[in-house]
Amino acid sequence: MQQQLRDWLELSLNHSVPSSLLILSRAFMVSGKLKPEEAVRATLSSLPDEVVDTVGVTALPSEDSVSERRRKLEYLEMQEEMIKEEEEDKEEELARMKESKASEEDVALKEMTLSTTREAQELARASTLEKQEHLCELSRALAVLASASSVSREREEFLGLVNKEIELYNSMVEKEGNDGVKEAVKAYRAAREETDRVSEVDEQDEVSSALIERVDSMLHNLEKEIDDVDAKIGDRWRILDRDYDGKVTPEEVAAAAMYLKDTLGKEGIQELISNLSKDRDGKILVEDIVKLGSWTEDAKATAEREM
Repeated sequence: MQQQLRDWLELSLNHSVPSSLLILSRAFMVSGKLKPEEAVRATLSSLPDEVVDTVGVTALPSEDSVSERRRKLEYLEMQEEMIKEEEEDKEEELARMKESKASEEDVALKEMTLSTTREAQELARASTLEKQEHLCELSRALAVLASASSVSREREEFLGLVNKEIELYNSMVEKEGNDGVKEAVKAYRAAREETDRVSEVDEQDEVSSALIERVDSMLHNLEKEIDDVDAKIGDRWRILDRDYDGKVTPEEVAAAAMYLKDTLGKEGIQELISNLSKDRDGKILVEDIVKLGSWTEDAKATAEREM
């Protein structure tokens, strides 16, 4: 302990070694059992160059004032260079942050632009669909005004409904015949003779026939009601094509549209007329009006599927 104290005083007083270095050198002396001078050198070699230079300038004495001023000047220049490098690093980091922020703003702006564009496209598509639907309704109404029967559309819808019900009934009968009848026949053969089975099948056929006759009767009654209404109204609503030649003039179409109190406006009516083909005399075929109504219905269904 006394030797260590003497070494400490020797280095501190005679060699002007800072106390901080002596404290740090104790770790090398304990771990490696080095001499005090070697421990100090090991400590200095383990420290960063900036720390060593700082200690040399601020703590170690100089042989003369000129050397000390020169060393301090070099130290100040080194500090100034370090400060300059730190400022450059900060500027680069700030530039990166600005660039990153600008990039994020660009992405947000692009997303907002895309969203606005999509909304505009959806609005335009919805407006087009609404316009097509209006044209479809007007075309169907004009087709009624040009029809010989005031209930022609109702008759078509009735026939379409009847056909759908017939198809549904046939599919149900076919399904029951494929699934339920096989199981019924299998169980029936185990309990009864072949003649009894034939009798039951005939009974089922009678029930089916009665049901079909009842449905046919209902359908005939509905059809008769439509015919009665058609007979009472007749062609009172027939404004277009009164001469039954299947042709109308654009002026007649415009007048009929105004008669319907349509809200399409003059421009919309002119657009409707422009969508209809004309013959050499400038007249429009009534069947083209009907086709336009059907075409716009198909276009509406297609547009709804795309939306």
